[in-house]
This record gives sequence, C-alpha cells and structure tokens, in this order.
Amino acid sequence: MSSKIIEQSLKLELIDALADARMQHIQWVGDVLKDDKFEAEADHTQCNFGKWMIKVKGILGELEEFQDIDIPHRELHMVYKLLINNPEHSVLREELKLLSYKLIDRVDLLEKRLSSDD
Repeated sequence: MSSKIIEQSLKLELIDALADARMQHIQWVGDVLKDDKFEAEADHTQCNFGKWMIKVKGILGELEEFQDIDIPHRELHMVYKLLINNPEHSVLREELKLLSYKLIDRVDLLEKRLSSDD
C-alpha cells in the first residue's frame, strides 16, 4: 500500500473527525443559548471540540488554518464563563454567537485546506 493512499485515508479521517467536532460545537452553543440553566463545559480544553483539537494537534498543529481556530475557541469559552453569571446579558449572548460563527468559518477553512491538499 502506498503512502499516498495512507495519507488520503488519514485526510478523510481528519475531515470526518472535523465534521463531528463542528457538530458538537454547534450543539454546545445551541444548548447554552437555549437554556440559561444548561451547564456546559467552561474549560476550552475539556469540551469535545477542545479535546479534538488536542488530539489532532500533533498532525495539524503546523497548519495556519488549525492555529487560527484556537483564539476564537478560547474567547468563546471566556465569554461563556461570563455568561454563566449573567445569563440574560444580551451583549454576552450575542458575542457568544459571533464567536461561534467565527470559529465555524475557521473550521470551514481548515476543512477546505484538508480537502484540497494533495
């Protein structure tokens, strides 16, 4: 089996795992915004998306598109920590949504990079 096939197989696994991480993130944000009493993971390294990032960092860590995900992900969790104590704060809720959109945009760029690399 050639290394190109293995590389393509790994890329497909990474793209599938990225899609799962994206969906888990969307679910997390939806749960937080829908239910003021929902207790989500506040630590950016302990949510499912953060665990995925840690798991694949050794493979994807040098890609700029992967690195660009980290800051909005951290900021999202910082806003969530503020929102825990102020669940009705509309500015924080809006900021959480905006950071989520930013994170998803960056995830889409990473997926595009993984899909286009030969």
